[in-house]
Amino acid sequence: MQATIWNPDNLKRPLVTGEAEVTEWVHAAKGAPRFRIVFTTQGVPDNDLAQYKDQILYIALEDGRQAKVKVQYTSTIPSGIITTLRVLSGWEEKLVG
Repeated sequence: MQATIWNPDNLKRPLVTGEAEVTEWVHAAKGAPRFRIVFTTQGVPDNDLAQYKDQILYIALEDGRQAKVKVQYTSTIPSGIITTLRVLSGWEEKLVG
């Protein structure tokens, strides 16, 4: 599904738009759901998400879900960039827009 990543310090313009695949599992010790997002872009975006690795970002999915995320891993692939994001706080009502 389509997704947009935002810098919370500048909500006037998104950092990057691409495809997101959400993975959910239950944390064995706590019994709480956890989420990871694999985010891919076609081509090289203007903003390299690797430079935001220690910063909290916002993601907005096309189905209306929004969350605070952190970049865990970024890599260049032949078709663009692939990034793994860790969802920090579960799904939020309204972070962006």
